[in-house]
This record gives sequence, structure tokens and C-alpha cells, in this order.
Amino acid sequence: MKLQKASYPLLLLCLLFFSACNSFHIKTSSIALTINPKVPPTDLQPIVVQAVKVNLLLSQQNLPYFLEKASIYQVKVKLADDFKSLSGSESIQYTNNESANLNEIYLQLFPNAFGPYLKIQKVAINGVAIQPVLEFNNTAARFKLDQPLKPGETLQLQLDYTLEVPTDFQFSYGLFVYADGILSLYQFIPLIPVFNEQGWQVSEPITMGDLTFNDSSFFEVQVDAPESLVIAASGVRISQNLENGRHIENYLAGPVRDFYLAASPNYKVSTEKWQDVTINSYALQEYQTSSDLVLAAARHVLEIYSNEFGPYPFTELDLVSAPMHNALGMEYSGIMALSVDLYETPAGVENRNNLEFTAAHEIAHQWFFNIIGSDQVDEPWLDEGMAQFATGLYFQDLHGDFAGDQFRLGWQQRWQRIQSQPIPIGLPVSAYTEEQYSPIIYGRAPLFIQSLKEKLGRDRFSNFLHNYYQKYQWGIVTTIAFRQIMEESCACSLESQFKDWVYPK
Repeated sequence: MKLQKASYPLLLLCLLFFSACNSFHIKTSSIALTINPKVPPTDLQPIVVQAVKVNLLLSQQNLPYFLEKASIYQVKVKLADDFKSLSGSESIQYTNNESANLNEIYLQLFPNAFGPYLKIQKVAINGVAIQPVLEFNNTAARFKLDQPLKPGETLQLQLDYTLEVPTDFQFSYGLFVYADGILSLYQFIPLIPVFNEQGWQVSEPITMGDLTFNDSSFFEVQVDAPESLVIAASGVRISQNLENGRHIENYLAGPVRDFYLAASPNYKVSTEKWQDVTINSYALQEYQTSSDLVLAAARHVLEIYSNEFGPYPFTELDLVSAPMHNALGMEYSGIMALSVDLYETPAGVENRNNLEFTAAHEIAHQWFFNIIGSDQVDEPWLDEGMAQFATGLYFQDLHGDFAGDQFRLGWQQRWQRIQSQPIPIGLPVSAYTEEQYSPIIYGRAPLFIQSLKEKLGRDRFSNFLHNYYQKYQWGIVTTIAFRQIMEESCACSLESQFKDWVYPK
């Protein structure tokens, strides 16, 4: 979620956070899981087997059937000495896991949402050169296939590209920028979007919300970078070598929705353990106090959310300070970016609280975005509403009933910014104005989820949360599926609630 900056009074612990938040998205085809009992399946690609072993806790290494043919991205990137550009090569193994023939395939080029930064040099499919057709204001590349890709068939897409990195915050909130001595690479790897019953899920990005809607995939990424850079990235670093004054670092990630990288010559890494999970905090060296606060919050968050929803499945969790303008935080797979501004005055109560709020909210997206996927573009309430609701649970569990009540009051106050208009929460990002988006998706949506909790009661709602996690782990959920599993949990109809809160009038 993209947490937007604001000016806040010094309020009680939980009230500040929702005045600080902003937005994210989600999409449509729902996948329920059939667990494969092999640990991990021996018929998988070697990259997948190794990624599962290093990324997932032993208890989480059973894979659902659809991940056996998940996309595999093998990527090499070389960063320039001035950190302001890179060259990349990418090989994607993509299997048609749908029931329909595919006559074309898309790649998302999200850096171009902020300017003409990403340029494709050459592409080949199964070794045959092909020319891309750029669409949606150059943020997507379409490739017409000579022969339809039938269900179960696999193709190999190879791509060379270059990427310029902006040095200002004009449109990217600091998500994609080199500034303040920190490199932040948001969606720097071209990815294949979701294909579902509605077709390829591509559209021109609306930067008010999140851009991505991706299936769980596996990544093998090699980063060639100047020796001075300290790098944080999705997944787990499996090797690091020094060659001719440059670092060659190799990462494995998966199953994840995307791959993010941040780096700085001035990062200091602090590390702690929670059970079998390694927590890394990357912050500028002068902000050690704030970095320690982030580590402490992350430990509490992992324990509370694992109890409330289901276990955090990964062996690692990373949090990085990043240069952001008008934003407090952003989530990626296995790694969260928090605004460096929040680290600057650790003695200030407001910044300490906002840093904790932001960390709790962004880590919640590991459950509601990364583990349980959804359409962040057409159904943003599913991940943002649940992440907001989860953050309320965090403050309730850690700081008590009063703190939880005050935090939930913040949702109401956010909605009141637009006079509590009963605008449906189940609309796509494009249906909201900038004034409506945050009050509805970050205010009204968690209020709706809270109302469902009150209707079901604590025990049945807790069962819903655990069933939701178990059924849709690594898959994709929709509003329809969310309602279905909620109604199964209460053995009741929620038609009137969804009509009043969610569905378009």
C-alpha cells in the first residue's frame, strides 16, 4: 500500500496511522488450493526446488498444484557506476495454466508509468526474434504468437532491456528513483500479468493506487553492482562475490508476486530473529535508533499476524528506509519500503508512532497481497481494507482495547473527509476521484470488515481468517470468493451487507 504523507497532531498511539495511509489494489480470478504432499515436489524445476528450500520455512514447503507450473524468471541486471541506469537480460519460462488457448502474451513495463525510462532492446520467443507492440502509453508490450499456446504448453521468452532511473520524485512518490543516496527500483523487472476469464489483465496504470496484479512466481536474479552499494532485495541472497571492484550478488525468491531492490552506500543492516524468521532492517547509519524500533515492531507484527491469520511462511523479512515524497511506505514481496523521513527524528512521538504504524501496515500486505493475491487495480478494497483491518488488530493485541478503539476511530475520521458518503468499496481504482480513494479504501473498507467481525462474533470471524488464509495461500481471491468463505463461516447470508457496503448501486 502506498501510505501518503500528512501533517498530524500528536494523538494517542493508534489514531495517527490512518491519517498517514494511502492506497493499493487487487483483481479477479479466484484459485482455491489443492495441496501437493511432496516436500518440495521432486518433479519441479531445479530453480523452484532450490527457491522453496531457501525461501520457505520447512513447515510451509508443501506447494499447491498450480505452483508446479508457475512462471520462472531468470534475470541479470548490471547497475551503472553512478546508480542512475541499468541494463537487464531476462528469460521467462511461462506455462499456459488456463483452459483457453493463448494467441498473445503481455509484459508489463511499469517504469514507463512515470516517464520513458524502460526501453526494450530485443525479444525472442522460443528462440525466434519478435517485435513488441507497445500499448497503454508504453506501459505494456504485446507479443503476437505464431501458434496458439495451448493449455499446459510452455514457452520461453527472452528479453534484453535498458532502464534509466529518475533522480526526482515527480510522479513515482519515490518508489522508482535514485535520491538521498538511496536507489529504489520499483517494478524494474518486466512481468507477465494475470490472465483470467476476462482475458489479459492489462490497462494503463493509475498511479493513485497500486499498479500490479501478478500470479505467484519464482525468481532467480543476479545483480552486478558497484562495490560500494549495500543491497536489499526480495527473496534470499544465496551468494555474493567481489569481481573487479563490483559485487555479483545472486538472489532466489518465490513463491512471490514481484521482485524489489533497494540499495545505498550508506545502509547499515541490523538483524534479529523471530522464531525461524530472519528480520533485516536496512537504514542509513545515522538512524540506528529508528532501525531498532522497526525491528522491534516487526517481531511483534509477525507474532500477532501469524496467530491471527496463519503462519508467516518465509525465512526472511526485510524492511528498508527509502526516499519517498508524499508517501510513508510501500509493500513488495518479502520486503517493505518505509520513508526515510520517518527515521529522522526518533525522539519525536509522532514519527515513532508513524514508523510503527507504517511498518505494521506494510507487513500486513505480506498476507494480503503477497500470500493471498488479489486484483489491486479493480478490487483494491480486498488487500488495502484487510491490511488496514490487520493493523487495527496489531494495536489491539499489542497495546490493548483503548488503543485498538482509537485506531478504528481513525477509519471513521478518514471516511468523514468526504462526509461519510456511502460510496461502494468494491469499485476499481479508476472509479474513484483522488478525494474519494483514500477515505473509501482506507476508511470505509476496514469499517466494513469490522462490521462483519461484529456480525459473526469473535470465534467465527477468527475461523474465517484462518480458513481464508489456508484456502487462498499463493492463489488469487475475488470479492465473490471473499463473500463465499465468509458466509460459509457464519452459515448465513451476507447479501444485505455486501449490497450496502461493497456492490455498485
